[in-house]
Amino acid sequence: MKTLKKILPSSRLKRALFRLGIGGLLLLTYPTAAQQLAFPTAEGFGRLASGGRGGKVYFVTNLNDAGPGSFREAFNAYPGEPLTIMFRVGGIINLTSELRIRRSDITIAGQTAPGGGICLKGHSFIMNGARAASQGGNHGNVIIRYIRSRPGGTLSTGIYGFNMENCHNVIIDHCSFSWANEECAAMYDFKNATVQWCIVSEGLYNAGHAKGVRGYGGVWGGQNASYHHNLITNQNSRAIRFGGARAHDTLALTDYRNNVIYNSGSGGAAYGGEVEITGGRSHINMVNNYYKPGPANANLNFIQVSYNAKGIGKWYLTGNYMHGNSGKTNDNWTGVDLSRVPAAEQPNAKSNTPFSVAGAAIKTQSAATAYTEVLQKAGATLPQRDVVDSRLVNETSTGTVAASGGSANKPGIIDSPAEVGGWPAYAAGSAPVDSDNDGMPDAWESANGTDPNAADNNGDLDGDGYTNLEEYLNFLTGENPGNASSGLTIQENTTGFCSVDGAVENATNNFTGTGYANVNSGVGAGITWRINAPVAGSYTLTWRYANAGGLNRPAKLLINNIAVVNNIDFPSTADWHTWRTVSVTISLAAGQQTIRLESTASNGLGNIDYLSLSGSPTAVSCAGVTGNGDTPAALIHAAPSRNGHAAVAYPNPSNGTFNIRASGKFGYVISDMQGAQIEKGTGENSLSIGSRLAPGTYLLRVMRNGIPETIKLIRQ
Repeated sequence: MKTLKKILPSSRLKRALFRLGIGGLLLLTYPTAAQQLAFPTAEGFGRLASGGRGGKVYFVTNLNDAGPGSFREAFNAYPGEPLTIMFRVGGIINLTSELRIRRSDITIAGQTAPGGGICLKGHSFIMNGARAASQGGNHGNVIIRYIRSRPGGTLSTGIYGFNMENCHNVIIDHCSFSWANEECAAMYDFKNATVQWCIVSEGLYNAGHAKGVRGYGGVWGGQNASYHHNLITNQNSRAIRFGGARAHDTLALTDYRNNVIYNSGSGGAAYGGEVEITGGRSHINMVNNYYKPGPANANLNFIQVSYNAKGIGKWYLTGNYMHGNSGKTNDNWTGVDLSRVPAAEQPNAKSNTPFSVAGAAIKTQSAATAYTEVLQKAGATLPQRDVVDSRLVNETSTGTVAASGGSANKPGIIDSPAEVGGWPAYAAGSAPVDSDNDGMPDAWESANGTDPNAADNNGDLDGDGYTNLEEYLNFLTGENPGNASSGLTIQENTTGFCSVDGAVENATNNFTGTGYANVNSGVGAGITWRINAPVAGSYTLTWRYANAGGLNRPAKLLINNIAVVNNIDFPSTADWHTWRTVSVTISLAAGQQTIRLESTASNGLGNIDYLSLSGSPTAVSCAGVTGNGDTPAALIHAAPSRNGHAAVAYPNPSNGTFNIRASGKFGYVISDMQGAQIEKGTGENSLSIGSRLAPGTYLLRVMRNGIPETIKLIRQ
């Protein structure tokens, strides 16, 4: 594929050949790259956008509204060429007028911004072609990732967080749109587009719009439109409004699945879908979405169906979950409001079969699983989530809101960003050294076999269809390990394993290495590791764990003592001998990093077999590194061996007694989780204990030669 790629004509040449009437020969002469995804995790109808692949690179080097090095100026650079826009500065870009894109073949790579990332403020961010795609619209093939747009303005004609119309072949991924007095994210009247893993939040309610109050999420729809794994929160209305068949649509097909909707101010969280042209058709799939009422409105429906005499939209609903309402969850059509539809037309709104999305299938999850994944991953999470999105995710998780409700008198529905703290400060950061200005840092190029002194960004070293530059962009998002390395796995009591609040044991089966880390019960108990990241970027962390007892054992992840993921679920496994893995992808700076996994529940963590990391990090010495009350690894009496150099309690969990095995004489104390002593005694080599313990979690403290060892006991 690499060799063939080099002889493919440029986009400009291909367009010229088509104008000459011989473009069809290209289909016979050259292989097509039509199935190449925009990036490895692209899904839905917009997944095949190629953006700026193979074209020029423009670097945003300042936060100015306009002029050389500005974001606005990027769209005037290299006219007629595919373009990738990268950032060498982080911070807020204050727009003094709307920023309107009318250009094709573009990638906006927000994941490249250093510091705190990029946020647009002040005016609308708009992508709108001069004509609809069905009429040969001149705008399309766009990839936008990891951008925030929080305008916060009060222009009477209305300001959008993001507005996408009259374009085609577009994918919007991991963006955050909020604080608009028109719509936070209006995306409709287009062809072949995906909006995935975004956060759409806090439309401004009473904020100067000439038509009165708003507080809108947005209008979503189009010809072949995919919306999945988005969080829509704190919207008074249009959360969301489905746009039906419009002037240029013969069939408006919208696929809406695995989204999370929280604290809608209107009872019909979503509505719309009506046909707006004679002969048009509007088909909408609503699959496995998670609805959670909030304090703004306790009574939600999945959809309020709109009606137009020109035709009614048809809906397929399945697997949608209404938090706190089993009736609507079990029968989704009891959560459909048809009050606006004439009785004779109401049966026509329902489809008993899904509308085909062949070729654009999305890896669909249950609503409950999607809820967890969306809260963990959605929005502009790179280079890190800002405090706005972190607050919104926490509100959704806890069922709370930060704002009293402003003039809407609905908690969480705001009139002004000031009600929720306004814009945070985004650090400018510093871009990595890139000697040849090809968009790929020297350190990454050296680690991956490309030349840091030659502009080889449009090559394809591994022949997989992604250019070298795209490989780097995908590395930043954790979609590509970035090199041929199989990654790093850190076992217990090896270099990089610093400490455990508990003990290293080997009393169960099927673990790898010499054992596993058994963490004490209690909030804050955890394990600490130390690694060196060779280059800044996204890394996937994977833990192998066991967790019997039927309960989730959630944890948070801290990097250098700063929480970066507040909720990681470790669901129950069949027993303590059954192991599973849990993974998260995070952004790490280059250099040494302290990693800590810490329990957020009283039952503590499960048993942790190992930590593995993608890419090419290395394990480093833990000298001087401790966690919250961690026992340094050197004092854990490594490897509770079955020949017995360290104390071991087994079986653990137990539905009867426990056996202590330890070499020599020892004393022991069993305490409950409040510190009250339950049982104590002495023994030599082995002893049966705990026969009178009630079901629950306990701490066993074993003393030998003045050295304490603590083991968590679980009595079933």
